[in-house]
Amino acid sequence: GAKIMIDYFNSQGGVEGYKINPIYADAQSKPDVAINEAVRLIEQENVDMLLGFYSSAQCVPVSAKVDALKKFMWITTCISPAVLKDRNLKYVFRAQPHGGLFGQISPEFLASYSQEKLGIAPGDLKVAIIHEDGAYGSGVAAGNEAGSNAQGFEIVLKEGYSATAPDLSSLVTK
Repeated sequence: GAKIMIDYFNSQGGVEGYKINPIYADAQSKPDVAINEAVRLIEQENVDMLLGFYSSAQCVPVSAKVDALKKFMWITTCISPAVLKDRNLKYVFRAQPHGGLFGQISPEFLASYSQEKLGIAPGDLKVAIIHEDGAYGSGVAAGNEAGSNAQGFEIVLKEGYSATAPDLSSLVTK
């Protein structure tokens, strides 16, 4: 999608007369590789802005490095609250809601439809919050918890699991 837009803008004369010259990097979903690639792009390719990023697990450490180098990082996904919350980053931006807000919405949805669809009053709902224990999953789970508390749900379980866990049956049967 990004390449299509770059090609489109360049075919229209670029941005204020300047053609966009994308330089691509692959972080391989590994935080250490993401940091190394960000530094390479800034120091060797001389880019002024890093655009993209998907994984919150990468964005947390990369954002600190990019901010320290005083270069811009425009995040297109990485929605964990931990990416920006209380970090006072000056050069890092994300133009969409963080995962905690996504987490708050699902309890609102449950409260809106529990009586009609389940025959259970919202205040009588019991919920379990099971989440991947990385930055993204933990952020969404925190939003689930806040939203569930605001709706008066009883939280019977809140537990994270490792993304590398081979079997979650013991967690699911709790």
